[in-house]
Amino acid sequence: MSRREFIIGSLIGTAVAWPLAASAQQPAKVYRIAIVSPSRPLTVMNETSGVVAFKALFGELRRLGYIEGQNLIVERYSGEGKIAHYAEVASEAVRHQPDLIFAHGTRMILHLKEATSALIFCAS
Repeated sequence: MSRREFIIGSLIGTAVAWPLAASAQQPAKVYRIAIVSPSRPLTVMNETSGVVAFKALFGELRRLGYIEGQNLIVERYSGEGKIAHYAEVASEAVRHQPDLIFAHGTRMILHLKEATSALIFCAS
């Protein structure tokens, strides 16, 4: 086999194998979080809102490399200040099985605790 045949054979082999190697690569995992608020409107549950807790949450997520729309899906739920809706909102958030639920408010957290057997950490 001549040097030229070897090089041509190598290039053809690489060209054929390239799509197989590209399709074998696993895409980065996309994580899903749920933000559950007892009363905040859905429109303020983001990084650009004036709510310090949400700005801090999204800022830290971004610092850790989790960016909404790229490798992070954020689902937002609100009880709209209606205590009678908290159990329904908590059940809805749990039903979608996010990787993480970020919630505040004692009553809402208690409803989330009732809706799932998953481990829950609470911070005040």
